[in-house]
Amino acid sequence: MGMDYHGETFGADTKEYRNHAIYQDSKLAPLIIEWRERGYTILVIGDHGINADGAHGGTTSDQRDVPLFLIQSDVEGRGDTGEIVSHLQIAPTILNLLGIPIPLTMKHPPLLLD
Repeated sequence: MGMDYHGETFGADTKEYRNHAIYQDSKLAPLIIEWRERGYTILVIGDHGINADGAHGGTTSDQRDVPLFLIQSDVEGRGDTGEIVSHLQIAPTILNLLGIPIPLTMKHPPLLLD
């Protein structure tokens, strides 16, 4: 909840928010290395965006668009693809990765992975 707190308290375009993002990155980076070495597929995504005023849940792109990192242990990364995907593709993607059938109620397809 640290990112939510810093974003809502100070806004997205502040040193407090950026510094907390750097802090979280420094904690996550060594874990990603370890998890890749263990052969895990790693999915990192935000649950919502936030604007400069600290608002989220709205309809603007800064409140709705979030980064998505899908890291596979045996695949070279493609970097920033600029691709926009729907949050509704996340659950089917996870089910697909786990080899679990995707229910017919999930209308969006899983992400195509290299």
